[in-house]
Amino acid sequence: MIVTFKNENMKLFTPEEIIKRYIECCIKMETATLDGDYKTNNYEGKKLNKIYNQILSQPNLAQLTLPTLLYYDNIIVRTYAAAHCIELQMLVKESKKVLKKIAKDKNNGILGFNAEMTLQVYKEEGKL
Repeated sequence: MIVTFKNENMKLFTPEEIIKRYIECCIKMETATLDGDYKTNNYEGKKLNKIYNQILSQPNLAQLTLPTLLYYDNIIVRTYAAAHCIELQMLVKESKKVLKKIAKDKNNGILGFNAEMTLQVYKEEGKL
């Protein structure tokens, strides 16, 4: 059975397509961050927010997409997926572990700092 979801333009996307688009945005954001290209980073961030809003708008879509993204091999994908999981109060323990691992690895530089700040905000405010 193929499950599809409508986006703001009424196009139908499968959970797999949503995962693909989420990953593409995050990878572009990673490159832009490392290159200091804030315009591309902001543009892709807006696209990622639209994808996340689509995930929020459909029942069960978070459960069909975020667990896969949480364990993807890209740091930015895992960081955003962990933050989104925590915001939705799903897989919170696992998400915190993912963020801690990213934050502790000094080789991650600014990308690890983003994970560290996400954890700090969650610790201070109890939500994201």
